Amino acid sequence: MNQLKAIRVSRGFTQTQIAEKVGITLRSYQRYEAGERTPDVYIGQQIAKAVGSTVDKIFVIQPVT
Repeated sequence: MNQLKAIRVSRGFTQTQIAEKVGITLRSYQRYEAGERTPDVYIGQQIAKAVGSTVDKIFVIQPVT
């Protein structure tokens, strides 16, 4: 599961703020957050930077134990 929403909310950002910081459309960001699409490496890095996290903490799927 992608942790993007939890990290964004914990940092107090809106979806619009992150999309603007990264330079993508709100709809693109919403698709990444919903897990409908996966960003390319560059956009993933920019999103991680914008929310103050790392790509692996946000986008890597962890196995269910």
